[in-house]
Amino acid sequence: MNTKKMKYAPVPVTSISIQIVSAQIHELIRSLSTKGLLVSFGDIVFYAVCQGLGKFPIFNSFYEDHVKIYPQINVGYSINLDNNPKVAVVKDADKKNVLEISQEIKKLSLKYIHGELTDAESEESTFLINNLSSFNAFIINTPIYERRSAMLSIASEYDSLKIISNQAIPTKKFNLTLSFDPRVADCQQALSFLNSVREILESHDHHQKILS
Repeated sequence: MNTKKMKYAPVPVTSISIQIVSAQIHELIRSLSTKGLLVSFGDIVFYAVCQGLGKFPIFNSFYEDHVKIYPQINVGYSINLDNNPKVAVVKDADKKNVLEISQEIKKLSLKYIHGELTDAESEESTFLINNLSSFNAFIINTPIYERRSAMLSIASEYDSLKIISNQAIPTKKFNLTLSFDPRVADCQQALSFLNSVREILESHDHHQKILS
């Protein structure tokens, strides 16, 4: 939905975060670029979240006397340039591959820039992603919108260390934070969802399937 019409849900929100090693994401971006295919860091995270929602549809829902799960996975992402925030929506996002998602995000973002984003392209989101990775953010705790049970935020990369064979190896990590309605799910379910996303993003085997 258009952000101007969307309202925050008047419910207490629980937030939980995990760390993700980003090396495989950058490797996938490089591999795709050698094929002339340009995808962004955010595109790949978006894809992984959509796949995770397919396994954990409880977060593709809203609470109204009881949990109601949406039949479609329509993932919106926040765009905010020149203080004109909107939500662009990729519909049936779990059925799209990385390249299809990347192309649709680029198309919708360009329409937003030119003021051509239609109501149909900004409505009917069932889950939202807030990508603040370019703003030097570490952890983002957000509210959620009405008739939605969750929002996921992507934070910025940071330098870290990974211990391999008693050696400290420099690496890059970033945080994903899920804000969710505690009437819909508990922390264990939220962590299971986030870890399913992490497995996709850190998995060399899964990335090979994307490249094939």
